[in-house]
Amino acid sequence: MIAEQPSLGELWRGRDRPRYVFWSILLASCGALIALVSCLIDAGGFFSGHRLSNIERFIGEITPYPLAHPDRANETIGEWAIRLGSQKVIPGSWKTLLLSVVAGGLAGALALLSLGGSARNLACSRPLRVNDGGVGGWQDYWWRGVVVVTRGAQILFRALPEYVLAFLLVGLLGLGYWPVILALAVHNVGILGRLGAEVVENASPTLPRVMRATGSGRAQLLWLGLLPELLGRFLVFFFYRWETCVREATVLGFVGVSSLGFYIQDARARDLYDEMIVLVIAGAVLVVAGDLVSAAVRARLGGGGGRRC
Repeated sequence: MIAEQPSLGELWRGRDRPRYVFWSILLASCGALIALVSCLIDAGGFFSGHRLSNIERFIGEITPYPLAHPDRANETIGEWAIRLGSQKVIPGSWKTLLLSVVAGGLAGALALLSLGGSARNLACSRPLRVNDGGVGGWQDYWWRGVVVVTRGAQILFRALPEYVLAFLLVGLLGLGYWPVILALAVHNVGILGRLGAEVVENASPTLPRVMRATGSGRAQLLWLGLLPELLGRFLVFFFYRWETCVREATVLGFVGVSSLGFYIQDARARDLYDEMIVLVIAGAVLVVAGDLVSAAVRARLGGGGGRRC
């Protein structure tokens, strides 16, 4: 005799109801409501006459000067575009791209090297829990210490904002490329190292366990058993952080490098909002180009990027 299947209502009433999730959602909802009400108190002044006039003035200022004031401009819109592109957009975009590529590549390489000490299924006396006769004792404490030190360094690195790191490195190294490169690399090592460790810890251990049982060492397990399978997922995080490097390299223009950030700050200081908005758009185009490259590379490697239904 076929047992009667429970109805949807019965399944709903019999579901698990963890109190932690309930109270977390309730507190988050209350906090969001309080924040919304606090913002709405001043919402009436958002459309005040003063702010509307500021919006109108800003729209006029971001219009290219030869179009906004053709009678006073000493160059045509074409000459303005060529000058801005050749003197600021192209050089600034190129240097911003170089900074982000070098910083992102350095961060990715160091993050990969740190996986052996931050992934807890590798940094232990019996990697991948294979019972190969490995002893515990002091080795367990040693590897726990390695994990604590490595992950502690990663926490410290990602807790330091790039702007603060660049400011400190300028005092140490002077103005130039290296303060930006090292500031971006150090911060992103902490993020990529932790994300990469999580990927390794949640990977399928079948092939690495077979390799371990046949005598492979930790480095072989990581570089030959795990990374070929996980490279696509790691590249997802890598390219995301690279896009962040592009944005941060755009911001860190105070270190004396003529990147997009330098030209944006210069245009802002001289109230050249029409040039500033073009430079900001150039930075956004760099990020979009990076996303397209990311999707193409991950699709080629089988990491899920660029796949269609």
